[in-house]
Amino acid sequence: MKEYLSASSPPKDYLEESVFPLLDCLYKHKAKATFFITGKVVEKYPELIKRIHQEGHEISCHGFSHRNLNTFSPSELDKEIEKLIELIENITGRKPKGFRAPSFSLNNQTRWVLPILSKHELKYDSSVFPARTPFYGVANAPKDYIYRISFKDVSKIDPGSPLIEVPLAVYSFLGIRIPIAGGVYFRLLPLWLYKILLKGAISQQGTVNLYFHPHELYQETPIPRQGSWLRKKIKYFGVKDSFKKLDNLLSIFNFDSIENILKI
Repeated sequence: MKEYLSASSPPKDYLEESVFPLLDCLYKHKAKATFFITGKVVEKYPELIKRIHQEGHEISCHGFSHRNLNTFSPSELDKEIEKLIELIENITGRKPKGFRAPSFSLNNQTRWVLPILSKHELKYDSSVFPARTPFYGVANAPKDYIYRISFKDVSKIDPGSPLIEVPLAVYSFLGIRIPIAGGVYFRLLPLWLYKILLKGAISQQGTVNLYFHPHELYQETPIPRQGSWLRKKIKYFGVKDSFKKLDNLLSIFNFDSIENILKI
């Protein structure tokens, strides 16, 4: 997360300020989480990575430079993932087990990443957003919570696949898939409505996969001056109340890491 006071001012990093309260909140509720972390963050904050690991949370791969998959060549991404795995393992003593593509950019045009994940012995991917959105999504992906993902078509199940897919949460209503996984969907909706949709998704899927960016939960998040009005609304609307909303969810629902859910 960065603050832009002017076009020439240096960015200020609020990562630790946003992650520390989140860790305290998870501890208060005896909840565990999976932290998908980029290589640049691992390099800059090794002590933070240690704390996350020591408190029993899972650390998995989110790319090295947070670029969408379609901006890479396969060989370039292969090297990034290898480097990130080594960094995480050197700090935590454990090899990461999962991967999430930045901006949920896994689709059939970028499915070439799946053999690379398997090559590096990752056990699962969590990049499929099984609903159509203006920016990403695999609308015809299985609605089942977990499936073995086909390397030929990310929307298909392959029982022999070495990779488990853990898609993001949606609520199905009259055949329409409503995204509720977190992020902007969590911030835009009033808490009472979000809880109704979340309970509905749990009744449909059993277990659901939610995501939250630390900067979305930090009440002092600065809003940059640059950028369109719509983009800033999408990215920053509801930030002031989001931490309290998550605290409420943690008091009602059981949260756990992906590796614990999958028992891997």
